[in-house]
Amino acid sequence: MKWLDPSDFPDDMSKPIPFSSESRSRMNRRGSTHRTSALASSLEAAGVWYLSTLVSLLGVSLGVQLAEHRTAPPPSAARFLQAFEHGSGYWFRRVVEEGYSYERDRPSGLGLFPVYPLLARALAVGTGLKTIPALLLVSNLSLLGAFIMLPAYLRLRSTGDAKRDGGWSLPALGLFPAGCFFHMCYSESTFLLLAILTMFALEAFRAAHAEARAAPTWLLPSAVFLTGMATATRPVGVALLAPLALTVWQMEATMAARVRCAAICLPLGCWGLFGFMAFQFTRWDDALAFVHAQMFWRWGPSPAWGEKFASLATLGPFRATYNESAATYWAKIDFNGTPWLSLAFADPIYFLLALAALVYGSRKRWLTPGEIALTTVMLLIPYVAKGEESGTLSMGRYVAVAFPLYIVAAKVAARGPRAVVAALMALSGGLLAAYTARFAAGYPIL
Repeated sequence: MKWLDPSDFPDDMSKPIPFSSESRSRMNRRGSTHRTSALASSLEAAGVWYLSTLVSLLGVSLGVQLAEHRTAPPPSAARFLQAFEHGSGYWFRRVVEEGYSYERDRPSGLGLFPVYPLLARALAVGTGLKTIPALLLVSNLSLLGAFIMLPAYLRLRSTGDAKRDGGWSLPALGLFPAGCFFHMCYSESTFLLLAILTMFALEAFRAAHAEARAAPTWLLPSAVFLTGMATATRPVGVALLAPLALTVWQMEATMAARVRCAAICLPLGCWGLFGFMAFQFTRWDDALAFVHAQMFWRWGPSPAWGEKFASLATLGPFRATYNESAATYWAKIDFNGTPWLSLAFADPIYFLLALAALVYGSRKRWLTPGEIALTTVMLLIPYVAKGEESGTLSMGRYVAVAFPLYIVAAKVAARGPRAVVAALMALSGGLLAAYTARFAAGYPIL
């Protein structure tokens, strides 16, 4: 299809090109089709988000009923809202209401990064909402944004079948069992949105260069800004520096230009983390206080570095999860749970499935180099940082925000037998509801 006929061009190319009415009509139709497609995709994403939220609300309702059956408190709306803030949600609420505090000899909320509670506090102050509704609104609106942006990102990086695979990526995201935290007073959904937005900006910047056209000047600064914001949202936010560095390396032509651009972009990409550290240094004379605060959330001792890396290299944290004598044995953490309904039991399974999906997606060339780098670092950070001290605890939560894995899941689902895919979706939805119910009832879902 031609956009312009040869007669559309004047003899003097220094003058403005007078587009014919037919050419303008073709361009307007294409723009209208694109807007209609984007709107339809957004509505589809909102629909899947709504269904995922319904599953979580069903789980919370069951969990509240279970908790009331165990302890017989009077049912109330306050009790229903409190069901969303167990675990880290309690500390996020305290940070929003009281600010950060730090004492070396007791637990505190300093191990939680500031972007999510700051957004909730701004919403609470601006609208008059109480803390828990504000936290929930930030979480679920962020998740809705992630649902909308994921298909948009897939269309940008499309190799021709984004519509089919992108459609499957939404159920994969919405029904992933460890994604129950997306709907709670947790920062996972906010980080997920920031990660997708960052990769979207980097992909748009790369695509502009690949097409030999000038990239909008705001794309790379936007990616740097979003990366910095992500580093102050979750500890794994620094993983976004990997695709940022890779994009700089690919787009710049000379080594000198690469080094110069990286020397500017990478430190600026840590502005959120550096700001959080500066706050701690000013307040408590300890820029790494947030690291020291994590010692209260460890389940086992911290061994010498040599012993630690030897254990990590031999998958010690995975073996410890199912070893009754280990401090991180799953039943010592989720002591009231049954294996098939325990996230602590399933955490290493989700992590190993994530590694398998990463390797398989890489070999099939379903993932871009930036996505491979991002997912690899996002999985390595928690495993190396806390694998020996806390085993595989919470690994499912880290897998949930590694969104390139949903691309692999979508590719597999689009090519798999429909009966098998339907059964897996039903199983995932059931586990999502079960984990949510046990979380709401106060069981240790970590």
